[in-house]
Amino acid sequence: MYIFYLGGLALPVTPPRLQLSIRNRNETIDLLSGQQVNLLKLPGLSAFQFDALIPAREYPFAYYEDGFLEQDIYLSWFESLKKLDRPFSFQVMRTFPDGRGSFKQSMPVSLESYTVSESSDSGFDLNVSFELKEYVEFSTKILEVGASDADGAAVTEVKQRPAKAPARTYTVKAGDSLWAICKKQLGDGSKCYSVARSNGISDPGLIHPGQVIRFE
Repeated sequence: MYIFYLGGLALPVTPPRLQLSIRNRNETIDLLSGQQVNLLKLPGLSAFQFDALIPAREYPFAYYEDGFLEQDIYLSWFESLKKLDRPFSFQVMRTFPDGRGSFKQSMPVSLESYTVSESSDSGFDLNVSFELKEYVEFSTKILEVGASDADGAAVTEVKQRPAKAPARTYTVKAGDSLWAICKKQLGDGSKCYSVARSNGISDPGLIHPGQVIRFE
């Protein structure tokens, strides 16, 4: 079976179809001569579209990690992801009937939009259409200007800012988020989900001042 996770919450019914749009940003321009040329650029961010059924009652074919959840819980979670000012993890996992994992894909994304639909054909069940967009981390670079080569020509040197060695523990302060802590200490905010699991934190968005976070 396949299981879809949005920010750590499993969807109760696996979407029947996942559409991946790999977008390019090439640009066609017209020269003064009348000739057209194509300017090739790096690919744009990928987008994911899929529909998910959110049942009003417990079905035998649905998946619940911690028991049946009401529709309002899922809708509140989707709205919190939409308003989130940082990316979250989108995971697709495949498991064998005996529970062994056979496939896992994880990617940081943002929730660009979602639409909730009701239909008399579906009873009280809801259908939610999602559009996610890939999130790509970027790093800070330092430009050093003023050096010169052997002929005296000016040289601009680009250096990658070295990453700090992560601390083994961190004590949460007021205003901290686990995403920001992992971004600062580990260089990757999306690691907050694995750090939460290793620290026994059920919700990465809920930490409190004075709590000690341990890094493996």
